[in-house]
Amino acid sequence: MYTNIEKVLSRIKLKTGDCLVIGDTLKGKGANSTLVDMLPRGLKVTAPDFPEVDMQDIPYRDNSYDYVVSDQVLEHVRKPWIGVSEIYRVLRPGGIAIVTSALMFPQHGVPYDYFRFTPAGLKVLFEDFSTIHSCTGNGNKKFIGDLFVRGITGQVSPSTPKAKQAMICDDKYLVSVWIIAEK
Repeated sequence: MYTNIEKVLSRIKLKTGDCLVIGDTLKGKGANSTLVDMLPRGLKVTAPDFPEVDMQDIPYRDNSYDYVVSDQVLEHVRKPWIGVSEIYRVLRPGGIAIVTSALMFPQHGVPYDYFRFTPAGLKVLFEDFSTIHSCTGNGNKKFIGDLFVRGITGQVSPSTPKAKQAMICDDKYLVSVWIIAEK
């Protein structure tokens, strides 16, 4: 998924600025750090602890960020349409939201797991944005089988057979979905 997101971002004219990370803090070098590393160097990054900062009530001013990054959080938001409207609110005009979520993944807490999204569902949530640069997902039937039957958990290490399998996308059996949208 991250490789595909990076390809899309490489085609967008990105600038340095302010970035809000919703989800894993960068302290633990979680998944969000992978996405932030794809953005221009020199960003001023705000990374509050999740779930202490509620995506449905982001405590920052309107039009204050050039980027909002949220990796695998939206499914944990009780009212995701409000969370997306909050992302829109805090983004500056021309700002970019990079949001990933689960489609087929075992139920998991943090603290709750409410929703699953298809690419079409993400497009509906982000329909107020001016441009959708990408909205798709990654996955395939074999990887889904391994995920549920063999219980693959966490990130798949690069350059392994599982990583190669995870990169194959059949556009039907998606594990994760993402959207890159511009305000």
